[in-house]
Amino acid sequence: ALAAQLAVQGHRTPRGDGCATGARRGVGGAVAGATGQGGGRVVCAAGRQDELAEQVAAIGATATAVQLAVRDRQSVATLLERIPEGWREPDVLVNCAGHDIGGRQRFDLEAMDDWSDTLNTHLLGALRVTHAGVPGMLQRPPGHLVTLTSIPAFAPPPGPPSHCPP
Repeated sequence: ALAAQLAVQGHRTPRGDGCATGARRGVGGAVAGATGQGGGRVVCAAGRQDELAEQVAAIGATATAVQLAVRDRQSVATLLERIPEGWREPDVLVNCAGHDIGGRQRFDLEAMDDWSDTLNTHLLGALRVTHAGVPGMLQRPPGHLVTLTSIPAFAPPPGPPSHCPP
């Protein structure tokens, strides 16, 4: 569980509860599953409710689902009020939302709309969610913010530059 990993690194979380974006599958799904199975409660936030419902059912009673589109300012702005009462104070906020729209193409072959969508999701989406969640975390320390990114952010390949930081 993420709380256990943070404890190993010298960080303590009171309950080990978390909120993970992109929680319907992939890395976000794995983080949500590990948190729920590790004894913490987890808010699974993602855009596709059908797949998210399956993920929450697989985790069990320690998980709840909230629809979230990180590209939509209003969706992020209302995230906390849409989380069920009693689940609104996560110890850990994990940004995992992402996609691979446009594939892994060379810069000159990737459509500008795909560039815009990727950056809006991966970069601005994480910033929006962080901006919404951090004020409450600062009022009830200790809180932890984790932003997971793809390997190209650290070791850029020659092809898909939209997955790399500026």
